Amino acid sequence: MPDADEPMAIEPTSRTELVSPTRGPAAARAAIRWLGFANNLLLLPMFTVMVLETSTGATKAGFSYAKANLFFCSMFLIEYFAGLALARSRGAYLRDPTKLTDLVSSVPFGYIFQGLRLVRLLRILRLTRVMWRARRFRGKGAKLVRAAGMVCSLTFAGAMAFRIVEPQSTSSLFDAVWWSIVTLSTVGYGDVMAVTSAGRVVAMALILAGIGVFGFMAGFVTSMMEDPAPWAYVTLHVDFA
Repeated sequence: MPDADEPMAIEPTSRTELVSPTRGPAAARAAIRWLGFANNLLLLPMFTVMVLETSTGATKAGFSYAKANLFFCSMFLIEYFAGLALARSRGAYLRDPTKLTDLVSSVPFGYIFQGLRLVRLLRILRLTRVMWRARRFRGKGAKLVRAAGMVCSLTFAGAMAFRIVEPQSTSSLFDAVWWSIVTLSTVGYGDVMAVTSAGRVVAMALILAGIGVFGFMAGFVTSMMEDPAPWAYVTLHVDFA
């Protein structure tokens, strides 16, 4: 029986605590935090490669986008399995929705099954990394970063998905982004329309997402107008956990 005066250990209850890297030596935990930071920096070149690949095709001036995507996938997979090895609760880590999305988006399906349209759609899951990782920012202005990450991720995910399933409906990625913004905002100008079943599924998903996104944005703008002081300047801190 434990002594009555001895404080009892409190088990972690939050999802963040359960999936945080707490096993192993301190050097290993520090290494995975820096790996996560490095992968955060890789989000911009990853996004750039996805845009260029969608716009120009599989290669451009001798540069293979497939090899670049393989590098990104390798880095993200290393982070995923290292996090699994060091997680406080591996079961919670395996069941965590954000970790599952990270795993699926890290598998280089496109490199293994090149040319399959469904496989190309799975690449779009990588954009969810921008949304999930934007939530790690802390401090003044963090809400702004999270809102921008969510809107940008959904906008470009919809645009790229539309370009993949209906390449004949738009002449460029810019037109697809225009269609995505119009659809996400539920405005629907009608100058670009989904004509295939796959395109309409993408449009329906964007419309449903738009209901939540713009409700969130309305509340976000209202909070800025009611209390402008916290938005006078932006100070961001990255939560490596």
